Amino acid sequence: NERKSAEVWEDFWKEMTDTEDNQNEEYRHIIRTLILATEKHTPIMIDGKVDIVVALQEFFLDTDMAVLGKTPWNLYERYAQQIRNEYQHVPLDVYCQKRAEILQGFLQKEHLYYRPEFRRLL
Repeated sequence: NERKSAEVWEDFWKEMTDTEDNQNEEYRHIIRTLILATEKHTPIMIDGKVDIVVALQEFFLDTDMAVLGKTPWNLYERYAQQIRNEYQHVPLDVYCQKRAEILQGFLQKEHLYYRPEFRRLL
């Protein structure tokens, strides 16, 4: 799904920009990388090196996960329903099993959030 989102971003970028200057290409690449990083919620590595500034990826990923630390509960419920809607093509039993695996994976991490700023606030 993240790969499809990155493709949508690329198509949008091509429609909205008519120049190929290096600064624009750098922005395009950064945003595409941030989108793809959400697939595994880990900073992207290319050729054994972290692509784009690590702190930027960490802030972006923490922002994406902030809903897990939010109250009231109805905010998370709404988020969970949006995720389910996004994967409505997946049978419910398979979706529930995979979603549980993803959430369990988050629990296995030393910290849910990369950045100390997010750890303090959430």
